[in-house]
Amino acid sequence: RKRYLEALKANSEARKRRDALQAQIGALSSQEKSDGNVSNPPDHRLDDYLSFLQQRRCYRKLQIIEESVRKITEVEPNPTQVNLKQFQKQELGEVPLPPASALEGESAEGHADESIFALKKEVLRAKGCMENSKEAYNTVRGSRDSSHQPDVKTKVYALRCARDELINWIERELAKINEEETEEHPGTTHDQENGSLKINTEKIQNLYDNYVSARKQFVETCTIKSPEMTVHQSKTDTVVAQSAVKSTSTLSDTARYLPFLRELLETSSNERSLLQQQSYLRRQLASALKTTDRTLSRLADESHLVPPGSTSTLAWEQADKAARGETDGFVREKID
Repeated sequence: RKRYLEALKANSEARKRRDALQAQIGALSSQEKSDGNVSNPPDHRLDDYLSFLQQRRCYRKLQIIEESVRKITEVEPNPTQVNLKQFQKQELGEVPLPPASALEGESAEGHADESIFALKKEVLRAKGCMENSKEAYNTVRGSRDSSHQPDVKTKVYALRCARDELINWIERELAKINEEETEEHPGTTHDQENGSLKINTEKIQNLYDNYVSARKQFVETCTIKSPEMTVHQSKTDTVVAQSAVKSTSTLSDTARYLPFLRELLETSSNERSLLQQQSYLRRQLASALKTTDRTLSRLADESHLVPPGSTSTLAWEQADKAARGETDGFVREKID
């Protein structure tokens, strides 16, 4: 472009010189006519020479323009102004379609989200029913007459039944957790499945051992006999104490631990919530790992830089280094 502009400037200057020469020639011719040299025959040599000069000047102009056009057409395009999409399409080709496995994975994820949403609805509805039952129980309990309260034997029997039901329920939940964890990982490899099952079995075994030891301690504590206490009271107090001891001597030693029933129930509920939270976090971690592996596999199938089906990040790192080196070399070559 710079040379083309210089050629245009040279052309304009040549035109100016030609116009000046023509003006001088016209002035000379007019001066000769004015001097009265009309009788002399016209000299055609000067006109031929001027036409020759004009043609040679035009030929030079045409040569300059042709050379400039040739240089402009032969100049390579600037690499910094290349369209990246077109360059990528020329170098790598069309982007391949995603595999059918990715579409199946997306549909499975949508089904899993729907199942989780339905499970949350069921949990909320169960919580509402439990709160309603608690309110009804509180109202019935408040409406009872204090004179018709059950005796201590009935309370102890009811508490034993509740404890047995709670123990059975915890054992069933532990068994369910083991079954759910075995069903959660059907698509993983055999080695990963064996390792995860082994870890889950060890955790459940440890929890169950802790539960059995706590239950043994509780039973041993309940069976311990309390030492006799010497009471120094008045006569009326001793009579009342003796009658109370006689009335409660037939009761089981478990009645001594009735004040601690609320703490025991809270402990069992906390343990149950911790087990549920642990299973939920384990499921979330497994689903996140599956999603990450699926995404890496899909990107590897779509990419031309890494081998298809690779889920390791090392392959992506090596491909990134290679692509970056090629890009730097290409840019430096174009700059030089």
